[in-house]
Amino acid sequence: MSGWVSDATSLGTSQTLQGLEAYLPLPPLPLPVADSLRHQCVGGSLCLGMGIRVHTGSLLGGRLSGPGDWTEIRVHPPSYEGTVVRAVAQLEEKLRKCMKKKLLEAELERVQQYAVDVTLDPDTASSRLILSADGKQVHCGDVRKNLPDTPQRFSPCPNVLGKQSLSSGRFYFEVQVKGKTAWDLGVASELVNRKGKVTLTPQDGFWSLGLRNRNEYRAFASPSVRLCLQSGPEKVGVFVDYEEGLVSFYDVDTAALIYSFTGCSFIQKLHPYFSPCLNDGGENSAPLINCPVNQIEHPLLDLYMVTILYVHQI
Repeated sequence: MSGWVSDATSLGTSQTLQGLEAYLPLPPLPLPVADSLRHQCVGGSLCLGMGIRVHTGSLLGGRLSGPGDWTEIRVHPPSYEGTVVRAVAQLEEKLRKCMKKKLLEAELERVQQYAVDVTLDPDTASSRLILSADGKQVHCGDVRKNLPDTPQRFSPCPNVLGKQSLSSGRFYFEVQVKGKTAWDLGVASELVNRKGKVTLTPQDGFWSLGLRNRNEYRAFASPSVRLCLQSGPEKVGVFVDYEEGLVSFYDVDTAALIYSFTGCSFIQKLHPYFSPCLNDGGENSAPLINCPVNQIEHPLLDLYMVTILYVHQI
């Protein structure tokens, strides 16, 4: 008995039933052996180890079928198919998510190479705004300052432009918006209206998005577009390609694209545009902060290594 069991297991799990039966020149089953095996049978089958179970068929007089009657024998190797399929599916899902993240990081790294050091222009700042000495931060105060109402200055809207301008090529900058309940951010044409009510649309020279009421994000297109974000960004990246007519906004921490204005027609210089919005009794007192750009390092190399690891696991 032990001889043919060894031969059966050596065939491997890929052998067909017909091939297995042809391979086994089984001798008649001796009666003492049948009596011994009878006590090991459960439910008409016998477990031979290594995951192999022999179905003995009908019992004859309390014993296995007579000598030479092996027609009901079936050998079932263990099946790992379901386990392997589930494992591969889990690996594929992990790889898909990781690849998506690395591709987003690669795109953000591409635009970050056009980073410029933006400082705020105090000559354009509303009299309500308080700028830091280095020109990197701005928040809205409770009292209007006594400043000359020049053509360059926004009044009364709490807006300010960056000193830097763009009339060709590309530029990119990042702004921290953490802790704020309302803000606007983007770029504006040099000759936008700065007095009275300001309409934030591309037709009026503004390409911007903003936050209202703590969690309502909008792109100020025509009409405005409500943005459904999984989580509010704490740092926003703004990228402009002048020739392509493109203005894109990124969540820097997740590398996700928030929104893009495409097909824009720029005919004037563009300046970074900021509005910390009103103070709201201190609820919105956190500043907008121009941040230095820290580029993501080698996301495509990371993607390559993730792919190699995935293939190795398979």
